Order: sequence, then C-alpha cells, then structure tokens
Amino acid sequence: MFASKLKEWSILPVIAFLVYSIIGLVINIFQFILYVLIAPFSSSLFWRVNYFLIRGFYQQFFLITDWWSGFRMKIYSDPEIQRKILQRSFDERALIVLNHHYELDFLFMWMLADRAGQWNCRTYAKDQIKFVP
Repeated sequence: MFASKLKEWSILPVIAFLVYSIIGLVINIFQFILYVLIAPFSSSLFWRVNYFLIRGFYQQFFLITDWWSGFRMKIYSDPEIQRKILQRSFDERALIVLNHHYELDFLFMWMLADRAGQWNCRTYAKDQIKFVP
C-alpha cells in the first residue's frame, strides 16, 4: 500500500537519480584508489575486487527495474535450463540474441544473467554480432 503510493511521488525519480549518482561517484573513487594502489602490483587482485564494485553499481538498476516497474521475467526454455537459472547454477556459455528494438534490452539480459548467477557477461549491439562465427 505505502509502496504503491510512494511510486506516485514526483520527487522520487529525482531522489533515485541523486542516490544513483552519489553511489556511482563513491564507487568510481574506490575504483580509482584500487587502481592506483593495487593494479600496478596485482592486476588479477584488482579485477577480483573491482568485480564486486561493478556488481554493486548494476544492482541499483535491478532494484529500480524490479521495484519501480513491477517487471516480471518469464523465461520460455527447456525445463532443465529453467531449473539451472532458478538454482543459480547456470555454468554453460551461451549467446543470447534478443529480437527486440528497445533500449532496455541490455538491462533485461543483465537481469537474466544475475538471476542465473552469471556475472561474467557481455552485451553487444546487433551490428557487432555479424562478426561472431
């Protein structure tokens, strides 16, 4: 009840933008500090730590998408693949091509990757896919 009324406030998108911007700035400052202090000595340690900073940055997108829009993802696939996604044990490599023309397709694919437990994913534009064998 309160959450649905909260979504109607016109100031809420402004607050969400400010919070996202401030958290993004703090994460970028941490990334710079890690880059200066750790990357020259151990790039693998830098990337392992940076992984969690990047993940924290993108989790804000997922929170807004799940909560604000009420987005629900329905996956039509083999039952085995659905089971792996629900158990967050999806360990195969995959190339998933979306046949939509919306700007938020990348967000939905990242949400799918998050729900499948895969965070080592890339997003490509359709023009770049023509180079994949």
